[in-house]
Amino acid sequence: MNRIFEYLQISLLVLLVGFLSTLHLRAEIGTLEANRPVPSALAEVYYHFILARLYDASGDFANALSEYEIALRSDPNNTQILAEYAATLADIGRTDDALQTAEKALESDPANVDAHLLLGDIYFRVRLRQDPKARDLAIKEYEAVLKLDSENLSALSSLGRLYVSASQYANAEQVLQKLVNRQPDAAEELFLLALSQAEQRKFDAALENTRRVLQWNPTNTRVLALQGFIYERIRDDDKAIEVYQEILKLQPEDAEAKRRLASLLAGKGRAKDATGILEELAKRNPFDSSVLLELGKAQREQKKYAEAIGSFRSALKTDSDSVEISYWLAATLAETGQREEAITILRKLLERNPDSSGRQRGRFLVLAQIGMIQQDDADFAAAVATFEQLLRQFSEDFRSYLYLANAYRLKKDWAKAADAISKGKIKFPEEHGLVIAESQILSHQRGLEQGLQLLDREIKKISGVKSEQDKTALLQLRLSRAQLFFDHRAFQRAEGDLLQLDVDYANNELVRFQLGAVYEREKKFDKAEVVFKELLERNPDNAGVLNYLGYMWADRGENLQRALQYIQKAVDLDPFNGAYLDSLGWAQFKLNDLKAAEINLNKAAKITRNDPTIHQHLGDLYEKLGNYEQALNAYHLSLSYVSDATDIEKIREKIRKLDKLTKK
Repeated sequence: MNRIFEYLQISLLVLLVGFLSTLHLRAEIGTLEANRPVPSALAEVYYHFILARLYDASGDFANALSEYEIALRSDPNNTQILAEYAATLADIGRTDDALQTAEKALESDPANVDAHLLLGDIYFRVRLRQDPKARDLAIKEYEAVLKLDSENLSALSSLGRLYVSASQYANAEQVLQKLVNRQPDAAEELFLLALSQAEQRKFDAALENTRRVLQWNPTNTRVLALQGFIYERIRDDDKAIEVYQEILKLQPEDAEAKRRLASLLAGKGRAKDATGILEELAKRNPFDSSVLLELGKAQREQKKYAEAIGSFRSALKTDSDSVEISYWLAATLAETGQREEAITILRKLLERNPDSSGRQRGRFLVLAQIGMIQQDDADFAAAVATFEQLLRQFSEDFRSYLYLANAYRLKKDWAKAADAISKGKIKFPEEHGLVIAESQILSHQRGLEQGLQLLDREIKKISGVKSEQDKTALLQLRLSRAQLFFDHRAFQRAEGDLLQLDVDYANNELVRFQLGAVYEREKKFDKAEVVFKELLERNPDNAGVLNYLGYMWADRGENLQRALQYIQKAVDLDPFNGAYLDSLGWAQFKLNDLKAAEINLNKAAKITRNDPTIHQHLGDLYEKLGNYEQALNAYHLSLSYVSDATDIEKIREKIRKLDKLTKK
């Protein structure tokens, strides 16, 4: 017998001496219960129990089990022995026997913490992969432990993990927060706490907890990945990009980090960089539908529509049931004018598994896309019907109210647009997008100042808040305020707002672009030109700026050849953009290239059917060609879509002029 076991035996004898002395003393003073075993029998039970514990500690499980069983023959309902016996059975893989023994212990003593904890551990760590009900059983046992011992760290940790796996994020946050309050350096639990908070949109708290973990372990790529996800959710793409780049420094072959990085780069206008990353991933695994999907999206961002459609179709060959891939294929087809096939794909998606809860997000996207295609086709009644269906099925998504309100607005049913937004605001009072939409509708119905008051209240509400989410929302609200002035031709007030924004958000492209547009409307053409040229110096391939500056020159009849070059470049960058094709046709009209102008203006009208400017330009073209009937049809179409009072009067004057000519 080795020296360690000799020492354990000596320890056992010391424990027994003290135990027997205590029993003898209690017997002498008459405190032992009449129905308990006599001291010598009870001592025998505990002798075997303690010996079993010693064997257990030394790893001699066979002798440990033998000693537990001897003890239980004399005292079969002893819950402490049953719990320890069950734990040993679990240690050697006899989980069924362990479960039965632990349950027997709880029959005798429902408040036995060890038995509840053991049952929870068996369900969680052994049975979870085999039995789908095991998670709920484990949760039940750990919850029982915490009712008996609210500070039990093992139960808090295990229950937090189980709540996360069950998507019970509020419950997970509660127990994990309690644990990390006791153990501030519990890195795994802090990560899970951050994950639970992120899933509840508590992004600031989640970010703070990821930072705490990264202070101790800055190379934890799982925590970095969560941080990147959070930055994406709060639309701080620059920081998300930094995080994914950091992950790739640590793990250069991390495919998911590459995929996410590529997606963000594409969204930031760096689609060429994104495509390079994704093409390399696709070569390594040509059957990875998620990579092909992101590649298609990056190609689409670069306006390489044929390549994008090819990537989406390849992705569908690998994953034919993917709603997201079908959605992007349909969206790209619609954008390139192939609307009939797009609608066919989208309607088939709706017919497939209509009641599947797992596809609900996909159904939302599909219905929204169908409605937007109907809007682009100027079929506003159909779009309203689609978005009403969307709202019936997805009343818990604030975007449903925005889509429906916009469709009513395009249909010029302002009362119903206002009603849709009002209902949305009651349900989602914190959604800034609804406030912006309401301000636009209210300003149309009751005047500019009414819309401004609404925006100003919302701006004041979040002006002092420093969260990343609110900073982004604040910029959006302040830009919307400037846009409201712009829409009501209060250009001087819009300029004032934008100049202040240009100070507060230095070199922000959106602010600078909107400022250039305001200068153009104020006829401060030199200032507008300076702003647009600065933007082009920073990004020579900014199609929006190329188009705006080129159109500004063409509309004034200045720099026409240069205007044509700028607009042609914009069209090359985005060949199915109706606004750019309209600008190209208008520049050609100004250059008296009427045949080319007619081709491009008609292309623009087919792609963007509800744009009043395009139809007005077509009317001007047909009038110049002497095709008065076609000109009148174009002007009437323009009139049906226009909402600005000044533009309405301008078009009516053109119609009156042509009416006189046709009646002669």
